[in-house]
Amino acid sequence: MFILVGVELVISLSLHLITDISNVQKRLHTQSVLYAELLSEYCIAPMTFNDSAAVFEIIKKSDVIPTILAAAVYTNTEELVSMFSKDSLLTIPHAYIESTKQSELFAPYFIKKQPIVYNDVQLGILCLYISKADIRKSIIYDIRWSFFVSIIITLVGIILIEMFQRKISAPIIQLLETIKIIRSTGNYAIRTQSNTQDEVGQLADNFNELLQQIQKQQKVEIEAKQEIEKLNKELEERVAIRTQQLEQSNKDLESFAYSVSHDLRAPIRHIDGFTKMLENKLTEKNEQIQHYFDKIHESSRNMQNLISDLLSYSRIGRQELEMDFIDMQSVIQQIIDNYEQDLQSRTVEWIINEIPPVYGDIRLLRVAFENLLSNAIKYTSKNDVSRIEIGSTQTEQTIEIYVKDNGVGFDQTYVDKIFGVFQRLHSDKDFQGTGIGLANVKRIIQRHGGSVRAEGVENQGAVFYVTFPKKNV
Repeated sequence: MFILVGVELVISLSLHLITDISNVQKRLHTQSVLYAELLSEYCIAPMTFNDSAAVFEIIKKSDVIPTILAAAVYTNTEELVSMFSKDSLLTIPHAYIESTKQSELFAPYFIKKQPIVYNDVQLGILCLYISKADIRKSIIYDIRWSFFVSIIITLVGIILIEMFQRKISAPIIQLLETIKIIRSTGNYAIRTQSNTQDEVGQLADNFNELLQQIQKQQKVEIEAKQEIEKLNKELEERVAIRTQQLEQSNKDLESFAYSVSHDLRAPIRHIDGFTKMLENKLTEKNEQIQHYFDKIHESSRNMQNLISDLLSYSRIGRQELEMDFIDMQSVIQQIIDNYEQDLQSRTVEWIINEIPPVYGDIRLLRVAFENLLSNAIKYTSKNDVSRIEIGSTQTEQTIEIYVKDNGVGFDQTYVDKIFGVFQRLHSDKDFQGTGIGLANVKRIIQRHGGSVRAEGVENQGAVFYVTFPKKNV
């Protein structure tokens, strides 16, 4: 803005200077024409009689005119008749010169030429040397005046611009400061002040209205957040209480199951023992009586197996974990070696892939994989060739070990029941069991922070996946 004002000021002053110089030049030119015509009239008579002394006396009268520095009269043959000069340093040519360089703007004088004519006959030429001092004085005066005026205008312009900028920029600066404070503090209760009714004042009012709306919305969000926090706290308290109650109930149930299972062992052993004594006492037994004795013995064994599994399930939840890195390749191979004696009459094809170490309790993991491998052996027993594969896959966070068989499989619709206590998808007639083995597997793996899942197709086999969180060795 200052540059624009300066350019406009320079242009206006320059135009004024040019106009003033032009006016002075016109005035001098007009005066010189008047003086030249007057003196030429007086010179007619002397020139008619070739009286150079009279000519001199006439042109000498120009002495009273301040702007005329010198005067000279020439004949038609361009010879000097007479001359007069106020300035001894001024050189006047003795021969008439048609053109001169003294017409330049900054030359000390300019020459006004006037023919001396009488009855349409030219008698000679009058040359007046007109001083340009008035032009220089006018230029100097205009420059001084322009400099003074430019200073005054510049000062007034600066003051006006500063006042205008303060009027415009002060509310905007205050608005920006308010925005900075709100951004740094997050306090939307702050308001910007504006005492004007112009566009800037309207902008400030609109900004304050926006802050008020944000503040209301913030208040609603804070209240909603507090209400949610209150409900979450109440819910957490309820969940904590309920969890505590469930944990206590589970402990009570485990204690009850352990006590009942432990206390039932002795009566079952007594029943089986006394039945054997009674069987030995009888000397005469028919086929029906022997069938009854076999049923009692079988039921006693099943009951003892069920009690043992219940005790094992209860111990898993109560046993402290002794964690360490376990060579699962060796553990699985040991379990398979233990079954070799029982599988001599069967054709079992084992496919054992590479299995990485896992971090866990070796006793419990041995129990878990004994259950998985014994199930694979049991549910492939009706095949001519049993094929059991053990392998693993890894990600950046987990290690997954799978046990795959080509046995009877199961209906995938009931997969959710397969890991429940006493949940069986096959009858005792087809495959004996208590329905606790896979529940033990699930509980053991969960205690290790992992998970277990199963996939199966009827008469095509099943796959059990055990996933552990990876821990660097």
